[in-house]
Amino acid sequence: MSDYITPVMYVDPDGNFAISLTILGLIIGAVVGATAGGIIAYNVAKDHGAEGWELVGWTALGIVGGGIIGGSLGASAGALATHLTGVTGLSVTKYGVSIIKKVTVLGHMPRYIGAAKATGSGYYFISNNLYDKLQLTNQSWNNNLQYLKDAHKLGTQFVVAPDYVVRAGGTLWQEIQYLIEQGIAWIFG
Repeated sequence: MSDYITPVMYVDPDGNFAISLTILGLIIGAVVGATAGGIIAYNVAKDHGAEGWELVGWTALGIVGGGIIGGSLGASAGALATHLTGVTGLSVTKYGVSIIKKVTVLGHMPRYIGAAKATGSGYYFISNNLYDKLQLTNQSWNNNLQYLKDAHKLGTQFVVAPDYVVRAGGTLWQEIQYLIEQGIAWIFG
């Protein structure tokens, strides 16, 4: 799995990436703002008699100005959404999209999910159908690992909340090993 996006080709060879709500808001805001700015500038310039390259120039100015304003507003909205909800972003893999929160609880099923929900924290969870599919193709750990990487990139605080002994070789053991090997801070709670 790659930890980078090729800057020349803008391609992530694995199709996996993490995106913060702030960046997502910036992108959406810039696209909406640029579109609205271009349309408004075109209509106003056309109403005032602009034609040819003059009309193109005013439209381009509207696109750029609208994109800057929309991007700024969108980024602010994304940051505000993170502040209000605790959702920092999304982990996108070829198997689906998972929400990343400021705090992510790891542990044994189903107790860690209950602990996460009780505290408003995030957790890694996929449907039973997807779990079975990933198990058949030996991809379940890779998908889980991608979630951990993305959560770390987006600044989550990991909390390990096992309700019984951690089994060597089990998923929780692998998650803890990954955190330790990467030097990622976590709380045992």
